Amino acid sequence: YVIFHSCGSIGAILPDLIEIGIDAVLVFQTTAANMEAVSIANEFGGKIVFYGGVDVQNLLRLGSRENVIKCVRHNIDAFDL
Repeated sequence: YVIFHSCGSIGAILPDLIEIGIDAVLVFQTTAANMEAVSIANEFGGKIVFYGGVDVQNLLRLGSRENVIKCVRHNIDAFDL
């Protein structure tokens, strides 16, 4: 398996990564531009694995337990294909 690491807004290159055989993207940074979980899941779900999706810079460090749970639930629901 091949895992591609990149932070930030990589939505524009996801089709290229899929085409060249990348199996997964580490880190899925949902706070970056055009990287919202629902739209990414709708377009690329089932074609490549996304690892991450929880804001480690702010949410995990400063957020409440309830907000972390809400974020995780949102991502699970988005990718529940």
